[in-house]
Amino acid sequence: MKFKFFFFLNQKRTDDKRKVKRQQVNERKKEETEKKKEELKRLKNLKKKEILDKLQKIEKISGASALGFEDLNLEGDFDPEEYDKQMSERFNDDYYLESVEF
Repeated sequence: MKFKFFFFLNQKRTDDKRKVKRQQVNERKKEETEKKKEELKRLKNLKKKEILDKLQKIEKISGASALGFEDLNLEGDFDPEEYDKQMSERFNDDYYLESVEF
């Protein structure tokens, strides 16, 4: 009888509570990062819409779409050199010498 008792004590546990808990924590972290990414994407889209609305108001008020903001790349990454180049083309001496009627 003693032998059977010791045999059961020596068997490895099949309890994997720690493993399951680790998996649950990892899944929860993944879900949180996905939610953060979705929220960031939503905020970026909202900001982009806000900027486009402001540009439309400026065009409507000024009556000139000649500023050429239609071809700006709002989708890609920001490149400061490209931005400076585009702004210098749009706001050159001709822009400031134009007479504006109010």
